[in-house]
Amino acid sequence: MKRKILFTMLGLLVICLVTAAYWYVSTQKKSNTNTIDNTQSSSVTVKKICSDDLIGRASTAIRDNNTEALKNVYDEVQKQADYLDDQNCTYIAAWYNYSIGNLKNAREYQQRLVKLMLKAESYSYSFDPVPLSADALGNAISVAESSSKANQQEQEIDESLAP
Repeated sequence: MKRKILFTMLGLLVICLVTAAYWYVSTQKKSNTNTIDNTQSSSVTVKKICSDDLIGRASTAIRDNNTEALKNVYDEVQKQADYLDDQNCTYIAAWYNYSIGNLKNAREYQQRLVKLMLKAESYSYSFDPVPLSADALGNAISVAESSSKANQQEQEIDESLAP
């Protein structure tokens, strides 16, 4: 009887050790993947291109949901040399495209922003309200893309049912 309990306990211990080893190996693969992604972004150089005044005007337009004013700021941002190397300029560009429904461009800017934020310390403190993180902006774009696809499918169904 004691032998049976001893073998059962040893069996459970072996199962726990095997499970722990599997968990350890699988988490190491994920961290190695993250390291590879970080080294690929090392080619990104972060620069300060957008002025605090430009960021302040963009913030006001974003807060007030004023796409016309945001377009004016976006046009100014695009005139800046190397604006894609500044996380603040890239955020403004991504937000403008998101706000007008140009989700393809918004996604491209957001993906660039992800790479920049790996190197940059933070957004400018001139933003008010505080900007979304690159991931949160990506989630917002994903929701908008899903909503757009759903609306498109709904229209197709309505058209197919029309007499």
